[in-house]
Amino acid sequence: MVVEFDTEVGVTYKYCIEKEATAGKVKLALSTEKKLGSYEEICQIGAVVEVKWTKDDLANTEWPAGMCVCFVS
Repeated sequence: MVVEFDTEVGVTYKYCIEKEATAGKVKLALSTEKKLGSYEEICQIGAVVEVKWTKDDLANTEWPAGMCVCFVS
């Protein structure tokens, strides 16, 4: 999956959703009140997901490590 943030238009990041979901680094946001049945749910347009970014994930960027709420579009 390629991720683009609305604050960095034109800048993309490659992200393996299946691998990261299995590792617990990405999940459906608690605010959706849904339980994650499979990583395919994370990829559905309109899903609200939480992504855990580490310092290593964000090397060479100015983004801080931590959880980020994202909307799939």
